[in-house]
Amino acid sequence: LPQAEAARENNNPYVTGAAWHFYGGGPRQMRKYAEQFPEHRQILTEIQLTNSKRGNISRALEFFQYGANGMIDWITAMDREGGPNNPGNPWDVSGGRFFTMDRQNPNDWNWARNFYQYGAVSPYLEPGAVLIESPMRKKHLRTAAFQNPDGEIVLFIASERGLNDDEMPASAVMVGWNGKTETLEVP
Repeated sequence: LPQAEAARENNNPYVTGAAWHFYGGGPRQMRKYAEQFPEHRQILTEIQLTNSKRGNISRALEFFQYGANGMIDWITAMDREGGPNNPGNPWDVSGGRFFTMDRQNPNDWNWARNFYQYGAVSPYLEPGAVLIESPMRKKHLRTAAFQNPDGEIVLFIASERGLNDDEMPASAVMVGWNGKTETLEVP
């Protein structure tokens, strides 16, 4: 925040926002930045939706609730050996977490879990969508709601339960809008 304040005081036209890492600076710091610089954009960078068995969609929704405007995964694609990478920084490509391709056959892709996680979110938001009010958390569920420029409302609900929590029952969630309600079952 001190660097952003200094840039604004000097009327620096090149500072238009901030990049945040999942591991450096939490959502509340992002909210504080948004309050001080409401005209700035905030992008999540170096996030890893695939670094746990359940992914981090619920964590990403939390960042959006606190002011994120977009997100970029740390690893988008790699080869089947976990490269390219920096020496001493190998990636474990087991478990089907990342997009991978075969160097010998560049058309041979493994569409892994992160492809489907992004696919569960990105097709529904249009450029210019804005965050609208929704509960941040209800029990083990996170939400974030957006309104697209055409007026369409998009609500995301993500469970914070792990993939191995099969014994946990589904959650019934009541969603209300303009006097109408619908009950959804979240696995």
